[in-house]
Formats: sequence, C-alpha cells, structure tokens
Amino acid sequence: MSYLDLLDYSFRFALGETGASTWIWMIITVLGIILLVGSVWGRLWNNDWSLLRQKGFLATILCFAALAAYAVLNLRSVDRMESWFVEQRKTLPASIANSARLKRAVIVETWNRLEPKQGQADLVPPDQSGDQVRLNTPEEAAVLASVAAEEAAAVLRTKPPFTFGAPLDTKSPKDIASETIDVLKVDASAYPKTVPSDNEWSATAATIQASHSLDSAQSFLRPHLSDLKNASLWLFGIALALPIILTATRALDDIKVNPKP
Repeated sequence: MSYLDLLDYSFRFALGETGASTWIWMIITVLGIILLVGSVWGRLWNNDWSLLRQKGFLATILCFAALAAYAVLNLRSVDRMESWFVEQRKTLPASIANSARLKRAVIVETWNRLEPKQGQADLVPPDQSGDQVRLNTPEEAAVLASVAAEEAAAVLRTKPPFTFGAPLDTKSPKDIASETIDVLKVDASAYPKTVPSDNEWSATAATIQASHSLDSAQSFLRPHLSDLKNASLWLFGIALALPIILTATRALDDIKVNPKP
C-alpha cells in the first residue's frame, strides 16, 4: 500500500465511518486559525490590523486552515479505526455467516458440485425452490465448507474496510474447509446428513474466513496508520505554526506600509 493509497483509505474511512464530532472539530480548527491566528493574533501586533483587507494573505490563511483541518480528520480517523476494528470483529463475521444471500448461494453451488455424484436423490433441486443438500461423506461436507469460504470472500469485497481500500487477504477454501471440519468434529457415522442452507458448516466456514480477513487487514494497516498519525501531527503543527509566524510578520509590515498618522 503506497502512501497515497493510505491517504485515500483514511479519507474514505472518514467519509464512511467517522462521526459528526470529527467534522465539528474540523470546523473548530478552521475557525480557530482564521479568527484567533489570522485576526486576533495579528491585532496583538498591529492594532489596526484587519485580515479582511489582506485578500491575498486571507487566502493563505485559508489554505493553512484547510491543511490543519485535514490533519485533524486523519488524526481522528486513525484513533477511531482501532475501536472500529474491534467492533467489526464482533459483528461482521456473524453478519456474513447469517446472510440469507450467502446461504442461498452456498446451497446452489454446493448442489451443482455434488449432484453429479448421484447422491441427491429425492431432494428438490435449488432451481425448483429446493433448500437442502445431502452430505454423504465428510469429504462432501468439506465441499460445502469450501463453497461457503469462497462465497464469504466474495461478500467481504463489498464490505468495509475492504471497500475503503484495505487489502483483502483470504484463506484458501481448502484450508478453511479443513479447519471447519476440525472445529465441528462431526463423527463419520453421522453421514449421510441432509442439511438446509442454514447449517453449521456454512456458518463456521464463513465466520473463519471473515475473521481471518479482518485480522489480516488490521495487522497490515496498524504500522501504516501509525506513520499516518505521526505525519498528520507534523502537518497540524506546521499548519498552525506558520500562520502564527506569517501573521505576526505581515501585521508588522502593515504598520510600515500604512503607518498611523
């Protein structure tokens, strides 16, 4: 992820997930630099100072105010992301696993892969409103879990933080299926087993896939976000310090140019 990609991710995250308090702080920052630094601070050096009379300098102050506000946006976003990932870790895997669209897609694709093996007799096909598949062996259960892992990966591409530009790292469907079988520990004697779209193999595989992708994205972004935070602190400091210096200098120069009689 390049630095520009990181800035783009932070901005898109801010637009999508940052609360109203961030925008309030940005407005306060802009007004603070314009009024306190550009106007009040200038009057401390020159009683006759008026920022409104300094059209070109006013534009400069506005630019610095915008930079400071952008720094505040990044700082608030970075601080929010850590807790946001914790919240997503609790809710997103379950949301994907319980998605009716995912469940249906898994049943349809699993049927398409298992039906040629002639093990689905007496069941209604999905294209005729059927909602079940028969798992005749643990290997067929692994097929169901691997399909769920594939479908979960596709759904994740449409969810934050991946829609914001975070890299999506997924486990292979085969590995997810193996892990799902290990987690569920269903005895071989339980087969054949007819399952609906809402089944433990699909839910477990989708949960494992989503959890892994979120953890990977957070681990990848954490050091980059730390760099962004440091850069934003520097930007905020510069955007505040330079107007302070420039306003004082400009106010004193205004006395020389327009001395009071």
